[in-house]
Amino acid sequence: MPRYQRQKNPSHYSTSAVGGRRIMAKKSDFEPGDGPFRFRVKLEGADNMEVAAMRPPFDVPAVFGTKARVPVRGTVNGYQFRSSLCNMGHGYFMVVNKQMRAGAKCKAGDVVEVVLQRDREERVVEVPAEISKVITSDKTAEKTWDSLSYTHQKEWVRAIGDAKRDETKQARIKKMMEAMKAGKRLGF
Repeated sequence: MPRYQRQKNPSHYSTSAVGGRRIMAKKSDFEPGDGPFRFRVKLEGADNMEVAAMRPPFDVPAVFGTKARVPVRGTVNGYQFRSSLCNMGHGYFMVVNKQMRAGAKCKAGDVVEVVLQRDREERVVEVPAEISKVITSDKTAEKTWDSLSYTHQKEWVRAIGDAKRDETKQARIKKMMEAMKAGKRLGF
C-alpha cells in the first residue's frame, strides 16, 4: 500500500490553486446567486504573455445557473473590471489582460484578492462617429453590425481605433465594411 494515496475531492468541495498549492474551499461558501463573491486565487499564465487568467474556486454553472458565458464585474486587488467567465472546455476562467494586471499591480503567478458578481447591466459599445457614419451608409452592413455581439463590436472598434496612421485606419474601415456587407462577424 502506498504511503500517500491521493483521494478524489468530495463533491461538496472545490479546489483552486493558491500559493503554488491546491486549496479546498467549501462549495457552500459560494451559494447560488449573483454575488458578490470574495476569494483569493492565483493568476495563471506566463509573465511574458499579453494575458493571464484566473479560475474561480466554485462551480460556475451551479452558482450562476447557466453553462453559458457569464458577464461579471468586480475588483482584482481593488482594481475595477468588467469581463466574462468563459468555459473553453477545461473549466471556467476569466481573462486578466495587461491593463487589468497593471491596475491591480499583479502578474501571472501572483495570488490576488477578487470580488466578483454577475453583471446584469447591458453592455453597449461606444462607436465613434466616423465608424457609425460608414456603417449606416449601407443597410446590409448596418443589419450585420446590429446582429453582432458586444464583444465583436468592441473588437472592431478597438482594431480601427488602434491604428496609428490614417491610411491604416481607412484600410481597416474598408475591411470591416467588406465583412459587414458579406454578413461576416469578423474579418481582421
